[in-house]
Amino acid sequence: MAGFKLFRTLLPIGLDWTSRSLRALQLQAQGREFKVGSMLETALPESCWELPDPEDESRMLTPGDNADTLTVTSLRRLYELGGFRDNRVVLHCPADRLDVRQLSFPAGPEGLNSAAIVGAIRMQVGESLPFNTEQAVIDFIPLRHDREASRLSVVAVCADGEWVRRRVRLLEKAALQCIGCIPLPLVLTRLATHTTSLSPFPHNELSSTEKLTGILDMGHRGSTLIVMREGRPLFSRRFSFGGREMTEALSAHLLVPPEHAERLKCSYGLACMKQDTTTANSETAAVSQHVYEGSQGSEVSLTLFNSIRSELEAYIEALIRSLNYVITDQGGASLTHVLVCGGTGYTHGLTDFLSQQFEIPVTRLCHPLLEQAKYWLPESRDNLGSWVTAMGLALQQVDLPGSPRSSKSSVPKQSRELSA
Repeated sequence: MAGFKLFRTLLPIGLDWTSRSLRALQLQAQGREFKVGSMLETALPESCWELPDPEDESRMLTPGDNADTLTVTSLRRLYELGGFRDNRVVLHCPADRLDVRQLSFPAGPEGLNSAAIVGAIRMQVGESLPFNTEQAVIDFIPLRHDREASRLSVVAVCADGEWVRRRVRLLEKAALQCIGCIPLPLVLTRLATHTTSLSPFPHNELSSTEKLTGILDMGHRGSTLIVMREGRPLFSRRFSFGGREMTEALSAHLLVPPEHAERLKCSYGLACMKQDTTTANSETAAVSQHVYEGSQGSEVSLTLFNSIRSELEAYIEALIRSLNYVITDQGGASLTHVLVCGGTGYTHGLTDFLSQQFEIPVTRLCHPLLEQAKYWLPESRDNLGSWVTAMGLALQQVDLPGSPRSSKSSVPKQSRELSA
């Protein structure tokens, strides 16, 4: 049996635990080669869903204690039906449970130790976090130490500690061991750096000190914009526009049930978009914005686009404002590329549409191992964009070529202590 390889080593399970579903993916390894060993998605019972706070939709309400038993049952069922053979699990902390910002502190030639930096971060963020500051899990990514100016710069990553601890407890009740809870920006920037190192795209730009790369994770409920430099996240912002909002807008404008609107969106997407010749004033905008129209082609696609045009315009405008802010904050560094992931991010034609608006290449973030993953999915749910986060988590314990690890990996260390 020439060419046959036995993949013996099991990696920890990457668990993408969203507000409404569970996606688990486990890899097997033989040396430096990997393959998908198991993967499965299951929906959480409706009573376990995390829903927006009616008084503040940027915040998510935590389900009551009565939902814990059902959640634990769902976790056990996922593990058993998926054929997973290792109980170690790596989670991610989503953007709506995080605060990511650049900070700097006075520091002598010797710098500051980790405990001092965490303490300084806690003092600077004060009460500005969208969750309990005292319960926050705080970590950081070192950026630079300017000895002449006696300043130390870091990217501070603060996570909702109460949320993290609750998920760790539920995993323990399901007989699963949480070995890390990684902030979403770190998961995606690390995967993006490695993925582009395997592709024809000139990935050296991702490690350039003068180049910025954007990552847009568009899910069912909202989206997250991340900007990275030298393989590290500098900026992360959550937006309320995602697949659900797109479907709801289509349903309202076309007067069709949401289920029908969803099918139309998935079938036709934004494939008929094209760039208009009108551009914004390049002297006042770091990223140009275009007026866009539907091209000749599918009447259905054109109708879909026109029906949600105002919502798309508002979303694009918000993204451009954030990108311009980062570009200005980084001393005019150029944004060279945007990678898109998430179930909605893989909507047909969306990357072309975004590329027209940003005037830079926009492509899907898809690790080569995800091409294997599609054979595990039923054709009706063959959307690899939804599995990018799970793949990034499944590879978290692997030393990926082209993706340098920072000396701090944010929340993981403290999460391991919580799960001990």
